[in-house]
Amino acid sequence: VRLVGSEMCIRDSGAPGAAPDEPPVPANFLRAEPTAERARARWQQTLRWRADERVDVILSEPNAVFYALKAHYPHYLHLPDKEGHLTYWELPGRLNLGALKKLGVDPSRGYRHYVWHTEYTWQLAAPKEGAQATVLFDAAGFGWDQLSFELLELIKRIVYFTNQVRALRRAPRLGPARARGSGLAGRLAGAG
Repeated sequence: VRLVGSEMCIRDSGAPGAAPDEPPVPANFLRAEPTAERARARWQQTLRWRADERVDVILSEPNAVFYALKAHYPHYLHLPDKEGHLTYWELPGRLNLGALKKLGVDPSRGYRHYVWHTEYTWQLAAPKEGAQATVLFDAAGFGWDQLSFELLELIKRIVYFTNQVRALRRAPRLGPARARGSGLAGRLAGAG
């Protein structure tokens, strides 16, 4: 096990097509794909994306939209759940797209912040190999009137990022979130 870029990795020297100078495939990529070949292909795609997006230096760059996004699109890293996984909350019902536009936060800057936040999570908050997070997406208060071209563009980029580039590191055991008074906090604490 060793650190390569931003991923804790294991050596996968027995995989078909592995080159001796090729970076090892991280364990979470091996868990996320049905074969070592597919995990390696996804990892190579991720390495290309990381280079293109300059992800390895993102935490050393100023994040000028950090406070604007925290104020107008609440999202938080929080205490561990009852199983010890870090929790990550997103509250899209509190999104204030108008305020973000006034502050110059366009889909490109919102996406860069999302990548920054993800790197922060896995580099600093939960860097241990095998770490997972429980993701709570509380849509209470979100309505169709909040959809816009800008928001759909941001969602499209984030979906690509989470489905194609980032391997699964969230705990896959949440039931469906209920809007308006969802009771997620109680379920998280084990009361529900």
